Amino acid sequence: MKNFINRTLTGFAFVIIVLASFVLPIEYMFCLSLAISLLGIREFYKIAKRSGGSPQLGISTGMTILLFSSLYLIYRKVFEINEISSLLLVVSLIVILPIILTPIIELYRNKKRGLLNVALTYIPFFWIVIPLALGTMWAIYDAPVVLSIFLIVWASDSFAYLSGVTFGKHRLFERISPKKSWEGCLISLVITVLGSSFFSRIPYFEGGVFAHNYEWMGFALVVILFGTYGDLVQSMYKRAANVKDSGKILPGHGGILDRFDSFFFALPAGFIYWLIFSF
Repeated sequence: MKNFINRTLTGFAFVIIVLASFVLPIEYMFCLSLAISLLGIREFYKIAKRSGGSPQLGISTGMTILLFSSLYLIYRKVFEINEISSLLLVVSLIVILPIILTPIIELYRNKKRGLLNVALTYIPFFWIVIPLALGTMWAIYDAPVVLSIFLIVWASDSFAYLSGVTFGKHRLFERISPKKSWEGCLISLVITVLGSSFFSRIPYFEGGVFAHNYEWMGFALVVILFGTYGDLVQSMYKRAANVKDSGKILPGHGGILDRFDSFFFALPAGFIYWLIFSF
């Protein structure tokens, strides 16, 4: 009972914090995404260490801070990204320079599995940071669609849990996530996809790229499918490290990665779908 109360209160606070980013000035979303990214990198670092690796936390952290700082400066038009010199400078500082420095630093660390350590240094940046940075910049142009991704994933997770507990018999991916069932996922998929058609009738979500019910339903289908894979990939990483949760920062829920794993795949996949309908 105590765990249920903690989980409920934490979940409610988590939802409020995320929803606030769509109401408050965009600086709040930049700060929130940066904080989630840094916490996620730290959790990944601990998982990687338990798996036998030793990534360079400083490199991943530096890349993340530089990325969000650059994106904010671009948003504020401190420098124009359409200038080739500015673009090359940003890419050089965020991507090219770390690619050069990481293996050089690894030479002096005298750690085992140097190749693995270098690879693990880059994984959280591309897996965690890039999707969150993408979502932040995307929200500047179409906040309703980005908000809908959070609503779709939350609804899908809730329906999957309830229907899985009630009807679940066949495991979806027992080797990775023994609690997920085909019944729960399919029932949740149908309910959430059908329910997403109502976005076209809500004033806040009207007038955007998606004008018809079937476009919203297709969007929800993509978000749910890739969100599920995001969840499974995170479970795979945790199983490799033999840990139940990625952290303890969210009582009753686990770590940052446990709560955002679906979005790391759902945001990029949803963005591609959105781009297709933008032309």
